[in-house]
Order: sequence, then C-alpha cells, then structure tokens
Amino acid sequence: MWSHVTFNLRPHVVFQDEHWYVICEDECDWEPEHGLQTVFTDGRTLTRISSYDGHPTHRSAYGRGYEVPEGAVYWSPSVG
Repeated sequence: MWSHVTFNLRPHVVFQDEHWYVICEDECDWEPEHGLQTVFTDGRTLTRISSYDGHPTHRSAYGRGYEVPEGAVYWSPSVG
C-alpha cells in the first residue's frame, strides 16, 4: 500500500484538547482528489487515517451528532 503514497515532508502540527497532533497530508493513487491524511497524537501514536479534511480526530470531524468510538483510527458515519 505504501508504494502508492507520495509523502509530503511538511506535516501540520495542532494543539487541541490537551494533545499535540501531527497531521500529514499525502498524495495517494486511489484518492487523487482528497489524498491521504494520517494523524499522530503527541507525535507517537497513529490515531487517524482518512481522506484529507484537516481535522485531527474523528470526533472533531463529525461533531457530537455521532457516537465515534474512543480511539477509532478509521471511522465513517456510513460505517458507524
């Protein structure tokens, strides 16, 4: 899978909810429009994989209207 990803070497760092998030926006062959977003919490734990939307967590992306499982690395409203 990683051979289909072009890594951007300039991550975005955000402080939110008492955590530092390192957000990487990369290009990938299977989603040329939105790319691939990977998020590391406190710089050491991979905590989110999604198309790029700029949100550091699924909870911040989907708000309080959904019950997003704690620690969900991949989550979508259509998947639940």
